[in-house]
Amino acid sequence: MKRRLCFAVGVAAALTALVGCSKEPTPSTPDYELRTLTFEGEKWCALIDSKQYDGALLYGQGNTYSWYDEANTELMHSFTTPYWDGGHAISNYIVEDYTALPEGYFGWYELQLSTPNGGNGGSANFAVHNGYCDEFNGKIAPAVEFKDGVERVVESMWVMNTSYMLNTLTYGDGYAGPATEATTLKIVAMGYNTMGEEVSRATFALCNRGELITEWTKWDLASLGKVAKVAFNLEASSDLIGEWGLASPAYFAYDDVTVRFEK
Repeated sequence: MKRRLCFAVGVAAALTALVGCSKEPTPSTPDYELRTLTFEGEKWCALIDSKQYDGALLYGQGNTYSWYDEANTELMHSFTTPYWDGGHAISNYIVEDYTALPEGYFGWYELQLSTPNGGNGGSANFAVHNGYCDEFNGKIAPAVEFKDGVERVVESMWVMNTSYMLNTLTYGDGYAGPATEATTLKIVAMGYNTMGEEVSRATFALCNRGELITEWTKWDLASLGKVAKVAFNLEASSDLIGEWGLASPAYFAYDDVTVRFEK
């Protein structure tokens, strides 16, 4: 009996030794590098209008407002002013308290480029999307695209509601009531190939059953796959839809867009 017990113990020890000598699999090295569009630096600050509404950069009739992240992510965006027709504007405006208008302002639309806390992670600059398209307005959804025409994976971006949107969705305005437990408002990202064909979609909820995004939140966009352009639209539940389409403002802020560059 003792001999059997010793044999069993010896076998168990040998197995333990073998397991202990086994090596963990080495994580594979990604075949790409990540580059991030941060909107920080002098050239980006030059794209921030002198006031949030009716400034020369964003509301000069017939001007072209454009930006390009040259030699980094290669992402670009442009639109023909005025900004109320839609586009992506660079901003560094902060309105921490979205419950009441600061003294001297007529309406929340005059604070359309603000977030409660600046950019993601405490940075200064970020971008603000404005605009949506549907059967009523016939507009084109504002988009970012790779200027060099190469299809790449946009891995992620950080997004949040602007101060204007937080006020509107919390208290309502002259066009739509406040958000309820039935309210949803989501961003729809649409990926396009170099032929201009839509190939993929991803969504992010700015308001989900009345719960609002009040902090910078990471949005994984890798599921879009390799794309040449990403366009953004907003879709809402019926309580935010009026007789002529979306009754809510169509804004969201975004920052720190990461792109995969194959090695």
